[in-house]
Amino acid sequence: MSTSPAPRSFFSAWTAQVLRWRLPLLSLVVGISALAGLEALRNLTFDNSVEYFTAGDVERRAVLEEYRRDFGRDDLFLVLIEGDVFSADFLRELTTLHKDLQQIEVTLLDAAPVDVALQSNEQSKEQSKEQSKEQSKAPEPFTPAGGDWGDEGWGEDDWGEEESEAVAMSPVLQRVTSLVNARSVRASSAGLSVGALLDPMPTDMKALRTEVLGSPALVGTLVGAAGKHTVVAIEAIPTSPDDTTRINQALRDVAAAHDAEGFHTVVTGLPEVNAHLNHILETDMQRLVLASFGLMSLILFVLFRRVSSVIASMTVVALSSLWTIGMMAAVGIPVTILTNIIPAFLACVGMGDSVHIQSVFRDLRSSGVARQEAVIGAVGSTGLPVVFTTLTTMAGLLSFTLAEQQVVREVGIAGAFGVFCALLHSVLTLPLLLDLLDARAAAPPLRSPTFVDALLKWCTALSERRFGRRMVLGTGVVLTVVSLVGMSQLTVYHNPLSWLGDDHPATVGVHTMDHEVGGTTTVHLLVEANGESGVADLALLQGLEALESHALSWTHPVTGEAPVTHFGSVLDVMRETQGALHPELGRTLPRTQREASDALLLFESAGPTQLREWVTADLKRTHVTIRLHWMDASSYEPFTDFLEAGVAEHLAPHARVRTTGTVFSLLSVVGALISDLIRSFGAAFVAITLIMILLLRDWKLGLVSMVPNLLPIGILLAAMGFTGVPIDMSNLVVASVIIGIAVDDTIHYLHQYQVRNPAERGVEEAIHYTLHHAGRALVSTSVILALGFGVFIFSQLGSLQRFGVLVALACMVALLVDLILTPAMLRILHGAPDDD
Repeated sequence: MSTSPAPRSFFSAWTAQVLRWRLPLLSLVVGISALAGLEALRNLTFDNSVEYFTAGDVERRAVLEEYRRDFGRDDLFLVLIEGDVFSADFLRELTTLHKDLQQIEVTLLDAAPVDVALQSNEQSKEQSKEQSKEQSKAPEPFTPAGGDWGDEGWGEDDWGEEESEAVAMSPVLQRVTSLVNARSVRASSAGLSVGALLDPMPTDMKALRTEVLGSPALVGTLVGAAGKHTVVAIEAIPTSPDDTTRINQALRDVAAAHDAEGFHTVVTGLPEVNAHLNHILETDMQRLVLASFGLMSLILFVLFRRVSSVIASMTVVALSSLWTIGMMAAVGIPVTILTNIIPAFLACVGMGDSVHIQSVFRDLRSSGVARQEAVIGAVGSTGLPVVFTTLTTMAGLLSFTLAEQQVVREVGIAGAFGVFCALLHSVLTLPLLLDLLDARAAAPPLRSPTFVDALLKWCTALSERRFGRRMVLGTGVVLTVVSLVGMSQLTVYHNPLSWLGDDHPATVGVHTMDHEVGGTTTVHLLVEANGESGVADLALLQGLEALESHALSWTHPVTGEAPVTHFGSVLDVMRETQGALHPELGRTLPRTQREASDALLLFESAGPTQLREWVTADLKRTHVTIRLHWMDASSYEPFTDFLEAGVAEHLAPHARVRTTGTVFSLLSVVGALISDLIRSFGAAFVAITLIMILLLRDWKLGLVSMVPNLLPIGILLAAMGFTGVPIDMSNLVVASVIIGIAVDDTIHYLHQYQVRNPAERGVEEAIHYTLHHAGRALVSTSVILALGFGVFIFSQLGSLQRFGVLVALACMVALLVDLILTPAMLRILHGAPDDD
């Protein structure tokens, strides 16, 4: 079948003008690309923090900020140390490590958070001064004791001097807590003494061991029950993700300097996990995207046998990604576990469009058409389907802007912008490159039949006869049913540690912390007392004690384990005070309201700064810290439901209680993200269907065209269900990527089918025309993308590995569905003759 230039159309006229103004347009493209590259280098950020993912949830974010304002940050850096904790040598080394951590200096790139921290410190000083005035009115016996508490902690007496020094020496750290400055409450001749546990350094290690391991406030937080592990907890000021990574690295360096036999150190905690994820995400995306582009280039060369074809297609993909990343940097959209797939997605779109245009261009040149006429004819022939593939893909992505979560909306905005850039470079930059790079090249020879042609013929022939059509459609029905069964087995399981792997240091650190000390993650309750006695209300304290037993009794509904390891609250303060004043009663709650009020006043007078860790200055607000083993995101909903039921039963009459915390806020948002994406995908389906009907100008054909678009999604989701691959934040958008690939193939197929006018020329001639004009390009783009995304199997992150495999399979499934199922449906829809 001969190939001739397409009749003149809008796209032909467009391309003629593009070629006429080639130099100014090329200069414009180069200039914008340079600006995008500079913007990306200067301002592109990587952010998987709770602040970013909860930015759109005003209520949850407000409660978290309220908690941080009153009681500090809970996303703590943790240094876990293994050794003989209750030995003099170990404790001396721990003291040195504690001081070295306090003196860390980190140069921050973002100065704004430091200003916020300094302001926060100034506010804390003012609050302390006001508290000191109140304390001066207390009776003399209630004066604080504790020696040089300020040297190791944050004591009230020397708050101003020591705090100023700490800020000067270590502006990024707000508080360092360990056994060195852990709270020690003892009776004294003055009434009560609240000081540092190791001030002065004890000489009786057995007595110290008994005291520490007998303290519910310390076991499970700062020391393991076996006495072989202890923890240094570090609270840093709010910083950018990049600066948080720098702080984390500084902590690693200090911890490593102290690592020795009998004093093994490891940094762990949520910031450590995020630092690893951000680092791997950044390095993997750079390494694997380059490798993917390299492999795609190699396949392009094998297919087209011309370096110019490789350069042209890869330039379209690269510039589309560069412009999009530059836009993201300019408007402040960070790279996250969701937006990191945008370059890969644009590779699908840009590669598909450019290969289709180049395939027609090559055929025209092989037929003897002049270079510029071939460029004009290629774009004229494929311009309309390229525009409609762009519109359908943009419609799918822009549907994300209907989501409630900001992170989802930004994926839609950035993705839609990138797809438009891919269109622009396909109909502007690509024609310029084809004209420039092919200027001295000889016309390619007519292609001879290949394996691809044999594959196309075989796929189409499967449904030529009535029996074949029934078999193909029957197989489609079976696949649909199987897909529905597989999708019913899909699970939601978001656990970033599973991406790193069991042997990764961050995973090992978290698991060690969980098993040897206590939980790595925390959920907090912000409690505002209703009664006149405030936090000292005995009924409230008794309710907290009942809630403590309730929370510690929770068992995981799936594993049957008891993940809750510690319940920290103002109860610890009250029990320690009672235990010091009334040793015969032990660590129990006060027995009367007067006793409760006196105990709180006594502790406040002796250790005001220590009380501020649990109670606000007006004694009306407190918090609860519930420590748990690391869990996947889906486990938090049943736990919080159980916890809130306990709150309603035990605390509702006495206080207003709200659940919050960094981990709670971050992981609980996953469910909202999934709901958002499901709703967005539904809107995308409707929009894409309408665009297909508009393109094909036939509502029946438009509806039929959605079958080969949706079946690949169903097959891939079913494969996830059957193989146990869960839905998490790393593959939430995989359905959108798959439908983008499938729609592109279907549009090019059906457009060429309609160009041949099957109503006049017959279904069979239209199908064979489609295979000649679009078939090889469909196979080429699918193979290129499948192998290109297959490179992601070499990622360090399991999430990226799964994403690469899923997209690679989607490319091949979408291709086979289009080549086998689509012709069968067209033959039935348009009444192909029965040859049985």
